[in-house]
Amino acid sequence: MHNPLILPLQVVLEGHSVLLFCSSRKGCESTAKHIAKYLKVANVGSKEGSEFRDAASAVEALKRCPAGLDPVLEETLPFGVAYHHAGLTVEERDIVETCYRKGLVRVLTATSTLAAGVNLPARRVIFRQPRIGRDFIDGTRYRQMAGRAGRTGIDTKGESILVCRPEEVKRITGIVRSDCPPLQSCLSEDKNGMTHAIMEVVAGGIVQTASDIHRYVRCTLLNSTKSFDDVVKSAQDSLRWLCHKRFVEWNNDTKIYSTTPLGRASFGSSLNPEESLVVLDDLSRAREGFVLASDLHLVYLVTPINVEVEPDWELYYERFMQLSSLEQSVGNRVGVTEPFLMHMAHGAAMPIRGRPKKNTSGGSGANTLINDQSLRVSKRFYVALMISRLAQEIPVTDVCESFKVARGTIQALQENAGRFASMVSAFCQRLGWQDLEGLVAKFQNRVSFGVRAEIAELTTIPFVKGSRARALYNSGLRTPVTIAEASIPEIAKALFENSWSGQDDSGLRRMQFGIAKKIKNGARRIVLEEAEAARVAAFSAFKSLGVEVPQFTTPLLPASEDSPPRDVMVFPGAGHAKCHESVLGAHVGDERNICSDYVPQRASTEIVGEDMHPVSTIHIKESQGIANSVNIASMQEASPLSTLPSRNVADKGPVNAHNFPGGFDGFLDQWSSVDEFSFDLHFVKRSSKLSLTIFEILGLAVCWENSPVYYCNFPKDLTPTGSNDSVELWEGFRKRWSRIVGIMQQKSVKKTTWNLKNQIQALKSPCVSCQRLARLHLDPKTLNNIEVLDSTYVLLPPISVYNGLDICLVAWILWPDEESKTVPNLEKLVKRRLPSEAAAAANRDGRWRNQMHKAAHNGCCRRAVQTRALGSVLLKLLVSQNLSDLIETVEGPLVNVLADMELWGIGADMDACLRARHIIITRLKELDKEAYKLAGKSFSLNANADIADILFTHLKLPVPKGCEKGKLHPSTDKQCLDHLRDLHPIVSVIKEHRTLAKLLNGTLGSICSRAKLCIQSQRYIIHGNWLQTSTATGRLSMEEPNLQSVEHMVDFTTRKNDKDFTSMSMVDHHEINAREFFVPTQENWLLVTADYSQIELRFMAHFSKDPVLIELLSKPDVDVFTMIASRWSGKEESLVSSKDRDNTKRFIYGILYGMGANSLAEQLECSPAEAAQKIQSFKRFFPGVSSWLQQAVASCRQKGYIETLMGRRRFLSKITAGNSREKAQAQRQAVNSICQVSKRLSCFCC
Repeated sequence: MHNPLILPLQVVLEGHSVLLFCSSRKGCESTAKHIAKYLKVANVGSKEGSEFRDAASAVEALKRCPAGLDPVLEETLPFGVAYHHAGLTVEERDIVETCYRKGLVRVLTATSTLAAGVNLPARRVIFRQPRIGRDFIDGTRYRQMAGRAGRTGIDTKGESILVCRPEEVKRITGIVRSDCPPLQSCLSEDKNGMTHAIMEVVAGGIVQTASDIHRYVRCTLLNSTKSFDDVVKSAQDSLRWLCHKRFVEWNNDTKIYSTTPLGRASFGSSLNPEESLVVLDDLSRAREGFVLASDLHLVYLVTPINVEVEPDWELYYERFMQLSSLEQSVGNRVGVTEPFLMHMAHGAAMPIRGRPKKNTSGGSGANTLINDQSLRVSKRFYVALMISRLAQEIPVTDVCESFKVARGTIQALQENAGRFASMVSAFCQRLGWQDLEGLVAKFQNRVSFGVRAEIAELTTIPFVKGSRARALYNSGLRTPVTIAEASIPEIAKALFENSWSGQDDSGLRRMQFGIAKKIKNGARRIVLEEAEAARVAAFSAFKSLGVEVPQFTTPLLPASEDSPPRDVMVFPGAGHAKCHESVLGAHVGDERNICSDYVPQRASTEIVGEDMHPVSTIHIKESQGIANSVNIASMQEASPLSTLPSRNVADKGPVNAHNFPGGFDGFLDQWSSVDEFSFDLHFVKRSSKLSLTIFEILGLAVCWENSPVYYCNFPKDLTPTGSNDSVELWEGFRKRWSRIVGIMQQKSVKKTTWNLKNQIQALKSPCVSCQRLARLHLDPKTLNNIEVLDSTYVLLPPISVYNGLDICLVAWILWPDEESKTVPNLEKLVKRRLPSEAAAAANRDGRWRNQMHKAAHNGCCRRAVQTRALGSVLLKLLVSQNLSDLIETVEGPLVNVLADMELWGIGADMDACLRARHIIITRLKELDKEAYKLAGKSFSLNANADIADILFTHLKLPVPKGCEKGKLHPSTDKQCLDHLRDLHPIVSVIKEHRTLAKLLNGTLGSICSRAKLCIQSQRYIIHGNWLQTSTATGRLSMEEPNLQSVEHMVDFTTRKNDKDFTSMSMVDHHEINAREFFVPTQENWLLVTADYSQIELRFMAHFSKDPVLIELLSKPDVDVFTMIASRWSGKEESLVSSKDRDNTKRFIYGILYGMGANSLAEQLECSPAEAAQKIQSFKRFFPGVSSWLQQAVASCRQKGYIETLMGRRRFLSKITAGNSREKAQAQRQAVNSICQVSKRLSCFCC
């Protein structure tokens, strides 16, 4: 047929679907691409755009699949065309089938596998060829495949069209008119069918005697199609074979057939007898010599025996020779030899012999395997190589590329191996081989999910597969127990860390929380089941010894998830349902305090730490903060920080401070006498009616060496007991608060905490709720200048934290690259940097024994203990690397500065900002009209896809080199538009629109949305969040909003037509400088801008000691880039143009940042050859710089790190261990990090 695309098009235009069967996978994909191109042309200008948008969302779903986005589906799916064959992964098949059922896919090309077990009906079924693979189609398959058209109850009619050559018409006609072939019994195909059947009925106890055999075979289909004598003879032959192979044995005394251990193993594992013999032989030889140094031998044992993968023998031989000697020895041990693979790689046919004879004793060696066995073993080992790579967490796409197989094939092999592993494990169990059973059973999850051993346990949790297990493990959630204890936000953050810090999508966040909740519940179920099993086993053991143990009134496993635990206390002011929800961790935003003043009557000095005590269930914002100066060395000398708290003292968990011997005042006496302590402030950040930020402080957790963690409940503990006089109560309140102020401000006492910045902000204006101080009877006469805010909060005297140390900063200084990649998280740091025993001890010390999930796991007591444990380890590392001065003189004091910057914020001129927005919106509308006029059709300047369609399809502009392919269309980024700027005037319109749209939606949008009116100053103020540890080089960053990349001044014109609207129009010139919209927050304050003159270039001169560069930089009041451009070009300095000066600057900094010739060519708009010449010229002109660049890379390659001013190190392991791309990046980082980090340190030291 000359144009097979017309047949599906007719049905699609009528709004129906088409199934198009092809003979091969390759044919499916190529046909789908051809039809997509045809439909693409036919659908230009179609109004059915909504379907394409839905298809685009399906493409996004395909991108999130483990195997990534298939390029053919990426090309065809947006046009309603897809393919379906066994090469698709399970996730891809689900998405394609869903799109087809919902009408997003109208044409589906498929192989015959679609007709078996997949219900996808269609109006028209088309056969591209009358073949399935290389075989001609038969009547049964034709009817099954054609039956997809016009399914009853789904469509009113259907039709089938088979395309064939003229010489095939007669044969096709005979097939279509032929009757269905008669049914045949599977027992008659070969002896294996009858053998398997007899094995099952004997092992199942259905057949035991000879008469039972006769009665059984009479009930088979085979008996209806053949003579009874033939059927009996077949059954008898099978029984003889089973007895000979020792699956079944005959007892002459009882005249009964029974199964042997081998037979029971075969039946219990669902392996047929033939497979059982092979598995028995493999396992027997493995027990005699198992290779444990590599996973490959174990992978081979769980790889299915008969695989349908036909290897590329030449590739197979190449991969086998690339194996290590250890892995090659595994192949030789199981029967794979290099000569055989070489023979197959050269295409020589192997002679096929008869059925192999197996030694049931397991003693047959590799040298006795005949050719067909060698072929089977080699194919099996080939699949084992693929699965072993998956078990090492190598991506599926890499494995597919390495072995040249389809992704769906790899996934199917992996699933089959997982099932086969469970069968082999059951086989070993029935044989009593516990040694192999343990190995295989533990390996099953690794094979099924493609994970390493350390995360295999996590894959037992429902909804957790390989990628999620790895994400949880990397975040520190490494066992079902830790996941069961973690909060839902913590689990969601670990799973979706890449999208967590992006824009707040409530729907996406709900979905993420839903998945995290399912995983948490699954982990809890596993933990509870294990605990229940252990409890039952323990009680059973005690009972067998005659020991009576009282039973629990309720089992560990609740009967229903909806039933609250009986031992949960319902606290005043909270309903029973809400209390239960807090226990389950369901309400993330709950700010309630769960508290109780209950003290057990049987309390003694040994159980003081078990009291219930007010701890916040959640913090609105994590506590952060710093000190004015820190002396790490003296801290190390003062006490052995490496000593963890003694468990015999602190194993009772947190202790209420008022329960200290001597009461709260006794606690303050003890606290004031220690040389160092760890603390964490419990506070909530609120907004008042007057737009003031109020920090309500609720308590403080404190601990020191070998002490439990004490919790100070400020509203309760600061108020003295034993008096009702309000004046005395306030006086006692102030004295106790003053003592806390004095302790926190002691310069000689070392204080460690986590995220000190926010705690500094809270302690600068601490408030206590008047409602919580009801006993004090707020009376203006008794307040004595204590300010009350909003008639709701009492403002206390501020606290300045001296000699404080932020453990978050310590970890970042020690491991800048690792810690800067993720949001600082104390839980992750504890699990990553502390031994498991120390992490568990800190976890126990900070957990309230009588309080459940929220209070127990998110409280400040836990953070204080974890900070102490981390400090005992990390501070020693800091001192050993001579980095104490760095945190004492630079990073420590900087935290206080950042805290003040966030508190004061920056003012915004809202009126000027709104005027600028109005002008920009007007100009954007003009640009829309101008673009429409230039293009000749309307399109969106905000959509890259529309811009690409206009430039490259409608206007036929050439696609620049390097911009050929984006995700769905050619790239339209700045570099691409720069190449096209002289080819069409619309390009300049697009660039101007992007510049103004970015200014409007970015900077001006952030100002308008984030600026809040301050009642006191009557000015709009923006309070951002400064990040000190977000980059490896130490460069500060800002968020909510980011004001570090505010655009420079832009100028443009807008039309101003006269009243008569004549052809003559005037224009208004506008200059908008967004940086002028930022103003001081207070009257008589000034904003001062300062900039260092070529500071990075000066550091380059300092480190390289290049005399020429030092001479140039030493000249005052001279522009160094102009001088360099003058010397290079031979021009007078006065003749050097601004473009030459800018190109010289870009070039020098490009050298500093490690750019190559190609990147510099793009920067300088010249050819790579010219850029290479400039690089050589630079090296000749500055020989000292060239030598230093080489030495810096060589030193980093030798040491593994670079070292900057003040001894700070940055480890770059990829410079020796990475691939070529990673090594090149590490070399660039080695050079520019030295200057960038040193620049940063020098700026902050000034």
